[in-house]
Amino acid sequence: MSRKELLSLAKILFECGLPYTHISRYTGLALSVLHREANKNAWQKGKHAEYINAALTQMERQKSMSREEKYIADTIVDAAAAHKELVLSVAIDAASIAKEILKTRKKKTLVKLNREGEDVLECVEEDLSLKDLRDAVELADKASITLGINPRFSSAVSVSAQKAKVIAPFRRE
Repeated sequence: MSRKELLSLAKILFECGLPYTHISRYTGLALSVLHREANKNAWQKGKHAEYINAALTQMERQKSMSREEKYIADTIVDAAAAHKELVLSVAIDAASIAKEILKTRKKKTLVKLNREGEDVLECVEEDLSLKDLRDAVELADKASITLGINPRFSSAVSVSAQKAKVIAPFRRE
């Protein structure tokens, strides 16, 4: 392996939580080189430790599962991952559609026209109504919540409109 490849491997091992001495023995790189590279490039010790612990926990659990139970569990995980990916994909698409609508302030509508005795669909661009604007803002908001861009209050926080007090009264001039 080249020095660059060894340093790349050393970084991964370090971020997986291995100590410098183990990394040095495994890669053949001096401890001083490892310390210098880690400080220079801001390696994060144990960055991948959570993943490793989860994988170890999963391996321990799988030892007690039958083949059929593993198959069913894997099928459920695959379905959940596909569902999550689909939801995120739809939310991203919805956010981009809402952005485009709000940017242009126009909407495209299919209109059925009768030309020369035939029904023809034609795309017509028209200005947005206030309801359309509200719907677009709501679409963008829901997409941002789904994507985690615009999180709401946690369930522990309760905001009540009835408890809100007016600080400055409204005055007509």
